Amino acid sequence: SCGLQQRLLQAGGLLREASEAIASLPALLVLPLLLSCAIALLAAAWLSVSLYIASAGRVERGVLHADERLQWLFLLHSLGSLWAMEVLFHWAFCATAGLIVRWYFGAPSLAEGGGGGALLRASCRTLRYSAGSLAIGSLLVLPGRPLRFLLEHCLHQAQTDGSGKPELRGVAHCCLRCCLDVATRHLQYMSHNAYVLVAVHDVGFCEGARQAFELTLSNIGRVAVLAAGERLLLSLGKLSIASVGTAAVAAALSTPLTAFSAADNGSGVACFAFVLIYAIANAWL
Repeated sequence: SCGLQQRLLQAGGLLREASEAIASLPALLVLPLLLSCAIALLAAAWLSVSLYIASAGRVERGVLHADERLQWLFLLHSLGSLWAMEVLFHWAFCATAGLIVRWYFGAPSLAEGGGGGALLRASCRTLRYSAGSLAIGSLLVLPGRPLRFLLEHCLHQAQTDGSGKPELRGVAHCCLRCCLDVATRHLQYMSHNAYVLVAVHDVGFCEGARQAFELTLSNIGRVAVLAAGERLLLSLGKLSIASVGTAAVAAALSTPLTAFSAADNGSGVACFAFVLIYAIANAWL
């Protein structure tokens, strides 16, 4: 009991340090928006190139005959786009880790101007010195996404087929999805820890992954309890934010002087506000 309480206090301390880092470096809040814009541009580029590939071929008697080699080109283009998307995610994480590490170990000048210049320098430093680590780390996580897509497609086709036993299909669906989720999350966890060591010690990705694995394995009990405590505190924080926001919406609905008082279904609006605010909090925390 005392050990669990100590681990929960440690998890609370970690969250407190993280909140202090965000308060000192508010430019970190802009990074998810920039990352979303970059992913949107990447998706637009993928869509435009895919349309060009799909419309390429020979037209005979009003019928388009696509070249079979273009199908392999489309597959290569899609895999490259997925890889680029994973590189963007890992670049943002590695740049954030490097900036917070330098701020934590005594660089208060990084907080000048909200940390915008420091974030730009950390991003450029990550691209200059850790581009290979980003490529390798994202490549390790990459196979999980197309495998999950193929698995979902195959299971959907199996469910639409009337033959067979639906109970066995449901059990196989759950087992395969669970195994794939565990493998993907493990690779993501190891790659994130490796990026922290890359940012701290300036080592390669493979060496950082090895050190992260050894450090996690030697402290597996503490890591599990800290992770569980951190998730518990974060969940309570998200629920608190959603509850306060929903209470504010309910108060606005109950006030006759506001334009929101004309809502016919106040309970539905409050439930929608709770779900929306929780989704926003879940995306940012």
